[in-house]
Amino acid sequence: MDHHWVAEHPEYYIQGDENDYEKDKGAFFVVTHGGRKLYLAHGRDPNFPPWTDTAQLNYFNPEVRQAMVQRLEIIARHCDGVRCDMAMLVLNDIFRKDWGWFNRNPAYAMPTQEFWTQAVKEVPTPIYIAEAYWDTEWTLQQMGFDFVYDKRLYDRIRDSRPHDVYMHLTAGIDYQRKLVRFIENHDELRSVTAFGKAKAMAAAVLFSTLPGLKLYFQGQLEGKKIRLPLQIRRTRLEPVDREISAFYHKLLPLVSEEIFRTGAFQLKTVFPESDKTSENVIACTWRLGGSCCLVIVNLSESASSGRIPLQDGISEDRTYLFSEGLNGRNFVQSGKLIAHPGLSFHLKGYEAHLWKIEETFPGRKVSASAS
Repeated sequence: MDHHWVAEHPEYYIQGDENDYEKDKGAFFVVTHGGRKLYLAHGRDPNFPPWTDTAQLNYFNPEVRQAMVQRLEIIARHCDGVRCDMAMLVLNDIFRKDWGWFNRNPAYAMPTQEFWTQAVKEVPTPIYIAEAYWDTEWTLQQMGFDFVYDKRLYDRIRDSRPHDVYMHLTAGIDYQRKLVRFIENHDELRSVTAFGKAKAMAAAVLFSTLPGLKLYFQGQLEGKKIRLPLQIRRTRLEPVDREISAFYHKLLPLVSEEIFRTGAFQLKTVFPESDKTSENVIACTWRLGGSCCLVIVNLSESASSGRIPLQDGISEDRTYLFSEGLNGRNFVQSGKLIAHPGLSFHLKGYEAHLWKIEETFPGRKVSASAS
């Protein structure tokens, strides 16, 4: 509201009239310009109350679009990338639905080009990250965004069945590589609060080993519980959760290895053993050259078991060393059993394993299964 454009260029903003203001005073604020009152709209998500510290730019005004492109040009001189808050609100169809009835000036008809297409074309150097919802993620990727929020993954880990998480991860790899994965950000409860400590650590292993960009929020690695609103200036000090801190101290070096950056990702089918608890488990492999990593995460509070066939890149006449990075365990298994019927496992509630698989000497005596 205090941006100098409000005084210098009130035509840049969505403007109502006195009747609009009287109907909903929380949606507008009054400024005086040239001796008359203007009623400028606050920005908003249509599903929530207005953001009363903001003023809503009119993205159907060509001058606004050019001014915002110029802002991006300035930002690009100083920053590697830009995070575009609620990026889908600027899409033509959505903007018309939310604000079209205020555009009484025929000069502000819906443009033929999307703003983001124009912006990325004219200022291509920054990395563009979109906060996006409402199934607009793919659309924004096609307009040039390098990465788009994957809020749906967060919601499904928190509220849905593990099978729903599995189905979400069956999306095409080109799409997944451009997703921002997270279990905590400024709009959500702290992960330890939202999930509980045990599930938060399991979820952290999962999202950290998926394709795409990973977002770790300030304080997440220390296990902080107090949510920090965007406008906050200071907060109460919190002690570091030593268990959470030690966990991330192990996890981050493991998931920073090259195999998780440039390797080939494959979501694995988990088959049941004696019960149906395999449905609680998400498993995937990463391969790079001759290296392989296997990730197994139990998203349930109940103990779960199953088996995972690992035929790809496995020779049945060889033996393989499995080394677990989070707890330091290891075992040797024959390639024949790994491939058929597959690696058997048993995980405690919310337990996660991150295995590195390496070939050992052929003919070595092996155990029949591992847990």
